[in-house]
Amino acid sequence: MDIRADRGGKRMAKVLIDGFRHEVGRHCESTAMRDMFEFYGHPITEAMAFGLDATMGFAFWDASSQENIFKDTYEGMVPFFIGGKSSSISENSLACRILGVIIKQETSDSADKAWKISKELINNNTPHIIKTDMYYLPYSDTYEKFHFGGHTISLVGYDDDKDVAFMYDNELINVFEVPIDLIMKARGSTECGRYMNPRNMWFTMTPRSDGKRPPLAAGLKLAIQQIVKNMLQTSLGSQGIGGIRKFGKSISKWKDT
Repeated sequence: MDIRADRGGKRMAKVLIDGFRHEVGRHCESTAMRDMFEFYGHPITEAMAFGLDATMGFAFWDASSQENIFKDTYEGMVPFFIGGKSSSISENSLACRILGVIIKQETSDSADKAWKISKELINNNTPHIIKTDMYYLPYSDTYEKFHFGGHTISLVGYDDDKDVAFMYDNELINVFEVPIDLIMKARGSTECGRYMNPRNMWFTMTPRSDGKRPPLAAGLKLAIQQIVKNMLQTSLGSQGIGGIRKFGKSISKWKDT
């Protein structure tokens, strides 16, 4: 943590979380969770974080899918969507329960309030995961091109002097500076559709005070069982095994490109 003051006596601050280590990953959410788990004493791989959380699944949506959550957002820009997760990060995280970590999810109707809380968390050396709209992230290939509000990043610092926030993303090797105004726009975006707006959402983790956690073998069994359910016991025809079959049948209808 680095606090500094300018010559005029006005307090300016640069604050970075102490002890936070990032690893490059394949998926934004599982990478952010992996990094947080290591910070709290569980140095596992991204693959382990993804597996223990038991969110693996399959989803296929195209123009014929009545439950297509992207239909009201992209207006034909995306002919179809394929996903490999059945659910997103939440307070019901199985990985957190298995590792003895409590995860808390919060939202705010104010981007200013959300940023104020983020600064307070960082000042207390508390990293947190935030939901963002990739349209406003300047390092992203989708910058000012495509709205997607389900992207998660780790917020680990800020510099009031430069008006930037410090964050990690799954594909970035080093910490990245993003203007605070863009972070606030990314968190508060309302342009991603009713199901995908980030809603100034953030997640914090704390180890259980009693240290309780199930045996790892039991936790692994629970994760495997849940993943099987994700594929076999779905409520939507475009998910799980049904989604895979629907995807396979759609291939013959694809237009040549």
